Amino acid sequence: MIDTIPSEAKEQNLKRTDYNLLLVALGWYNGRSFTIADEKHQIGSHYEPALEDLCLSKGLEYDPEAHERLLGAKWFTEETICRRKVDWVPTQEGLEKMEIACEEHAEHVRPRWRGGRSRHSPVAGDDGESLLHRKGVEIARQQLDFYWLFPLPPDKMNKHGLNMYPRNQDEERTLDIEITTSDNFGPWGAEVVTRDEDYFDVMKKWRNVTQMDRRVVWLFEDRVHACKILNRVHEQNMFKFRNGKIRKPQNWAVRNLNRRVWKAQKNFADRNGNIVHTVTGMLEASQDEIKTYFEDFYDHAQ
Repeated sequence: MIDTIPSEAKEQNLKRTDYNLLLVALGWYNGRSFTIADEKHQIGSHYEPALEDLCLSKGLEYDPEAHERLLGAKWFTEETICRRKVDWVPTQEGLEKMEIACEEHAEHVRPRWRGGRSRHSPVAGDDGESLLHRKGVEIARQQLDFYWLFPLPPDKMNKHGLNMYPRNQDEERTLDIEITTSDNFGPWGAEVVTRDEDYFDVMKKWRNVTQMDRRVVWLFEDRVHACKILNRVHEQNMFKFRNGKIRKPQNWAVRNLNRRVWKAQKNFADRNGNIVHTVTGMLEASQDEIKTYFEDFYDHAQ
């Protein structure tokens, strides 16, 4: 229980109950676990719980009036995340203010891994990163760990690993995650793309990825969004669909979409290749289903 709040929080006119709600929302955003109904919940493995359940999990008081105050003051907003309404999504302005207001309790809300922002920041991930994007990255971190997907003998297990929010020598972000694997699989990566990202920036990312010696799993907001981006890639000649652009994107299953992408890349002499999926689809997929996508990919790569 937080009995007193930092002076930085008081300067932003926050009450103790307001501060409690910010801490649990930030802990979820960062990837901390919450025990709800005797089960551990995390952003990368579960849908967003009610804010009251997050508070109860940590023994904190939930105050509905404080919730309303934070919504009214634009610390929180309401959005649809993985097809579900969430009424405590941190806004960009809210996250910026939380960096200052919650710094004293950073160790209570930061994840164990370090990456993205400053080591001392209470906010994990990239600057300006939305809850949906953070969710996609955390889903990829849990679902795309080759340690579990393709186990190796004990003396070689250290060949599998993940690097969150890596940067190049110029301190520029490359991918959301770099995935290290054994020589049998080669290096992989993961990149999450949401609708709030500019098309020009997404095309630049795709072009940069084609120049890497690394295969990439792309996680899009949904199938329609995935098809729009892939059509842009087709239009800009980064690969070519054999029968032209994708029509009626809502009718395409992810597995069939991947097969069309793989054929386009193979015909275009793409030396790396990609797997495409959606944030919600990856959240709901079993490890066996994820493993099947990689097995299908390698079958097509022959």
